[in-house]
Amino acid sequence: MKKFLVFLFLILVVIFLFSFKNLLEIYSLWGKDFAVLIVYNPNFLKEHSYIMNAYRSVLEEEGVIYKEVSIFNLITFDPKIVADFKKIIIFPNGLNQYLPKEAGPWVRNYLSYGGNIFVSYDAGIKDFKNEYLEKALFSEFVGANYITYKKYKVSCFTLGYLYIDKTRKEFLEIPYGKLEKENLLGGYAYGNLEYPIVRVEEEKDIKENEIYALTISQDGKNILEL
Repeated sequence: MKKFLVFLFLILVVIFLFSFKNLLEIYSLWGKDFAVLIVYNPNFLKEHSYIMNAYRSVLEEEGVIYKEVSIFNLITFDPKIVADFKKIIIFPNGLNQYLPKEAGPWVRNYLSYGGNIFVSYDAGIKDFKNEYLEKALFSEFVGANYITYKKYKVSCFTLGYLYIDKTRKEFLEIPYGKLEKENLLGGYAYGNLEYPIVRVEEEKDIKENEIYALTISQDGKNILEL
């Protein structure tokens, strides 16, 4: 009986802490500060905690105020209220591969009220069964379908390089010496840096002045607009 009571007490403590964390997140959305929101799916947080740590590190280094919020908490809020003060929402890669379908309409409304989103690599590309979608959740906002697994299978994923035109270098604040001769992003003594990239398919005409960088596959055949 004693062991059962101890076990029950521990369960209640865990539930309390989980609920308290959710309450803090929800309360933070009411704050009238212009913080950047980093959105995550709690189911991916443990496996991809290093990605969240990377975003924290960069934002803290740049002196940017940010708040972390679960997608399930975020979509319970009126997007207009959020857009009034939280002008930028980041959907990091790894942490948001599956997002509830309600996130699509919520983001559409958030954007209509003047909000901005940053969608990284694989946000919203899977369903709740961990299977790839026919069309990525945020394709309509990005202007391209960035999950083409159904069509290309594993060949839709590859490694490549980041090409940055010299006219965009200053805007993107690329440090001196970070671009190689071919305008590929490098790492000083490390040469061209490789990044995971995915084959995308445009869904609307993207104007040249809307393109800030290109990804080039290792074989140089596929140039994908970002």
